[in-house]
Amino acid sequence: MTVNTAILIGNLGKDPEIKVLPSGSRVCNASIATTENWTNKDGSKGQETTWHDLEIWDKQADNFHKYLKKGSKVYVEGLIKKNKNEENGVWYTKVKVKNFQFLDSKGSSSGDSESSQGSAFAEDDIPF
Repeated sequence: MTVNTAILIGNLGKDPEIKVLPSGSRVCNASIATTENWTNKDGSKGQETTWHDLEIWDKQADNFHKYLKKGSKVYVEGLIKKNKNEENGVWYTKVKVKNFQFLDSKGSSSGDSESSQGSAFAEDDIPF
């Protein structure tokens, strides 16, 4: 048995970007920051931020692009993918988002806070 799942909660570092491919599929690219905080033995505070690239497809891409913006807090679940940059040959990872949830009430299209309380949205279960 194998498991390949990333679960992240973070804030978007910039507005999501969406592209329409020649096939008609839509892909939205975004990145979120997660921050780990700790206290050292001497009482001083430490912090480390990690950036994660996200890839969101089709119906989910449309909603992610439409309702989220730089600074939005979001929960994402997805598969960790390893890709090679064809230009420079460098390998990198992305999270192919399978489910997501808006965590800011301003991310909800109806203005209520249901999106900050409910379950994560699956591709065929987007409430819009």
